[in-house]
Amino acid sequence: MEISTYEAWLKEDRRDRERLAATHPEYVQSRLDTQRELDRDRHELLTAFPYSVVAEGISTEHDFAAHWCWQHLGPMHGCCIGAYTEYPACPLVLATEYYERVVYQGREWVEKRYLHPVAHEHQGVWTYLWFGKTDYDYGYGEYFFSAELDCGRFVSAFPTFTWSEAWNKENLN
Repeated sequence: MEISTYEAWLKEDRRDRERLAATHPEYVQSRLDTQRELDRDRHELLTAFPYSVVAEGISTEHDFAAHWCWQHLGPMHGCCIGAYTEYPACPLVLATEYYERVVYQGREWVEKRYLHPVAHEHQGVWTYLWFGKTDYDYGYGEYFFSAELDCGRFVSAFPTFTWSEAWNKENLN
């Protein structure tokens, strides 16, 4: 996972739209509309959470970074996405924990899973906006903070955001 910029995301998105225009021009307008919505949402978030960090990386790294924020800064502000992450931290999601047997390419192990609790929101001092994918499981997102100190703590911890112990790479081979 790397710290990036919003401009880098816009450049990637523009390149992707150009490729899309060559193969599926009927989808380009939808992508432009989506980017306009992202710009609007980002502007609103920066009003309430003026300190931010754009990051690019594998989705599990983004999940781990958000988990770090939950652990060190409290709940994510807004609609809870805890059941959709590899590393949930919301108590309502954690209360639904169960284990499932997984078999892949002849290997077997047990993984934690979570049910989706009723839709709910949290009040917090940080939030997150996913911009989009640039590859199969890789993309850009931005972490927003209401306090400069919290943003600084996030940047200091950034090198620790990895796949973590929950992802055993030997299970993927």
